[in-house]
Amino acid sequence: MKFFLSPFALIYYLAILIRNFLFDKNFYKSFQFKIITINVGNLTVGGTGKTPHIEYLIKFLKTKNKKITTLSRGYGRETTGFRTANDSDTPNSIGDEPMQFYKKFSPEVNITVGEERAMAIPQIVDKIPATEIILLDDAFQHRSVIPTLNILLTDYNRLFYNDYMLPVGRLRENRRGAKRANLVIVSKCPSDLTNASKKIISEKIIKHCKPGTNIFFTGIHYGKPIPFSNENFAYKESGGEMADELLLVSAIAQPKNFEKQLEVAFKIYDHVIYNDHHQYLQKDIEKIKASFLKSKAKSILTTEKDFVKLSTLDTSGLPFFYLPIEVYFLEEEEKFQEIIMKLFENA
Repeated sequence: MKFFLSPFALIYYLAILIRNFLFDKNFYKSFQFKIITINVGNLTVGGTGKTPHIEYLIKFLKTKNKKITTLSRGYGRETTGFRTANDSDTPNSIGDEPMQFYKKFSPEVNITVGEERAMAIPQIVDKIPATEIILLDDAFQHRSVIPTLNILLTDYNRLFYNDYMLPVGRLRENRRGAKRANLVIVSKCPSDLTNASKKIISEKIIKHCKPGTNIFFTGIHYGKPIPFSNENFAYKESGGEMADELLLVSAIAQPKNFEKQLEVAFKIYDHVIYNDHHQYLQKDIEKIKASFLKSKAKSILTTEKDFVKLSTLDTSGLPFFYLPIEVYFLEEEEKFQEIIMKLFENA
């Protein structure tokens, strides 16, 4: 299959190469703004953990009393242009990740969307003047903006230096794009990753980056499953605990990794999988219900990202839970935080 896809990968590679060349030579204009901007992005298509890393930054910056605004493209939304999230918004109007940010952090944090970041940032400065820092969600390939700090994520399970260009692999651009990163985070690492393994990975990453680029390693911590509603009958019957026999539901970039993580602690009877960013409809709930009744599962578990969309539908009578996640640093967390705070010293 890879052999037959190789010509398409070559065409895609050449198109991205020309585009990046035009930006590098200033044929296409890039803008750097006075306000502090941090981008969290990747070289691959989805699944590196951008959302939980943005949430980590939000939580950390809130402890420093910084005025934060997030800016996402709002993938899959039915609106266009710049938009500041409000109580009337849904995943359909601003996208699923921005909606997740809004539910968790508003009103302390301003959540905005805009497909043209270079046009959206001046609007943030104008309309939300208290903003001290803008967190850019998934803008590594958005070359029209030069962030103050460009963070590149790479999944431990699929490191970018082992990957290939679309459609053969999952790379959005050539590995040399890593040179634009100010620091690299290897995400989704096992908690027992050895120092020897970290050294090997770091040595391979740095070959594609600027000399002296800092490399960090993070893992994912899963929280306690949370019921969609306290009226959930399974929640009542179990005293607030989710049953161990599960039907999984997800519309994420790497559903098999989600399943693999949970197999350690739970009995998985089935997994209803949709494409990443799938917009759930009520008919999907009927499909999920049919799968649940057919299986021997006693609870239904989904991701926090999926909960944002599923919770807008009628899931009454179904034992739905979602699984919150958090990022943690395997080491050098203080060093990472110092890098973030130095941005304000130099602003």
